[in-house]
Amino acid sequence: MKPFGVGGRPPRPRPLVERTPQICVYDLAGSLFVPLAREEREEEVHVVINGKPEVLDVVREPWGQRFFLCPDCSRKVWHLYLRNERLTCRKCAGLDYASRHVRRRGLNRARRLRQKIGAPAGLLSTIPSRPRHWRRASDCGACWGGDGDRGATS
Repeated sequence: MKPFGVGGRPPRPRPLVERTPQICVYDLAGSLFVPLAREEREEEVHVVINGKPEVLDVVREPWGQRFFLCPDCSRKVWHLYLRNERLTCRKCAGLDYASRHVRRRGLNRARRLRQKIGAPAGLLSTIPSRPRHWRRASDCGACWGGDGDRGATS
């Protein structure tokens, strides 16, 4: 038997928010510009998607902010995504952000550290010499977890 986390099928990639058609509550600004009565908090918007009419519920907060209500889970959201011929929120549609799938963490960290010390951006370019007033990493007690004396014994 294999230990936990070893082997098996890799996870199927989730569809991305950036590649999915969406509708924003602000896209309907012209049709929602009509002021609602003070006691009226909900309204319906009729849209046609792929030749099929759909009714979307829009909720207005007391301060004027408007949200769609997801048809599946009734969450208040700004965007609804077209997935499987239905408009749903990001979570119900099973969408993920592209920025969560960037696999260059080490390269980005090296780039940030090089920028911090004033080195050129290329990974193979030379690193500038240490200024005199900077202490070496081996002199730093925090780096070794002691009082800064690496070879001392008690």
